[in-house]
Amino acid sequence: MIEKAAGAKFSDFPAKDTVEMYGESWILISFAEFKESGHYMAWMKTAKEWLRIDDDHVDIRVDTRAMNLKNYEARTLVFKKFPKVAPVERVKTPEPPTAKKPSILTSIQTTLNKELSIATKNNNSPLPSDDLVEDDHVED
Repeated sequence: MIEKAAGAKFSDFPAKDTVEMYGESWILISFAEFKESGHYMAWMKTAKEWLRIDDDHVDIRVDTRAMNLKNYEARTLVFKKFPKVAPVERVKTPEPPTAKKPSILTSIQTTLNKELSIATKNNNSPLPSDDLVEDDHVED
């Protein structure tokens, strides 16, 4: 049951905060306001504002942060159960995969490329140069 002090009014409920009732958390989503001569108006909460519904038209928008039930003659309140947030479980981030060892062929190719590069820079190329290659054509 709602635990309030004797003489407490509906207007004592916070319009923007959650309320603890029946072991659950609840949030006010609507209320009915009693006006003169037995006329009621409904108020409904949207994401950003409260709308007043009076018979067949909707008007008066009040920012949800500014709504205060003490300014209205609230007679009936409508609550929606506020979902409890489950505790966040820490998940260990997996280790990144280790780099694969290069295959023996890759290692040999890398070594040969390095040696060829060094030999070329030092003019010790293992490949024959153009001036050492014999010309196969015959002069007429």
